[in-house]
Amino acid sequence: VLPGWNTINQNNKTTDGDGHGTHVSGTIAQQTNDNTGVAGLAHGACILPIKVLDDSGAGTDADIADGIAKAIELGARVINMSLGGPGSSSFEQAGFKEIFDSGVGKSSRSEEFRRKKRISMGNFINLFHL
Repeated sequence: VLPGWNTINQNNKTTDGDGHGTHVSGTIAQQTNDNTGVAGLAHGACILPIKVLDDSGAGTDADIADGIAKAIELGARVINMSLGGPGSSSFEQAGFKEIFDSGVGKSSRSEEFRRKKRISMGNFINLFHL
């Protein structure tokens, strides 16, 4: 686990008071081939914790957008967020556009899939509001 950032308190204390982010990160990066438990989806991955919600799960769209920007600034190549809400905002749209424009999570295969399925930036953002 790499040193991360807390956009709520503007510090490096990223303790997950809810536990959901820690659980998801563990599922993604847990050890593999150790004859114990289950295998991680990306067992060689490093975790860069960026806390964008408080321990009750509350936060602002600005905090989320700041977290996206910080993750990109710190070199994240993939961003996973388990978030939901009643709508979208200009902060949120700008954050997702920043992910898309930065190339985070892109590969030649994902670009080929995007072209074949005619997925646009608008569709990408809307996927996060289902």
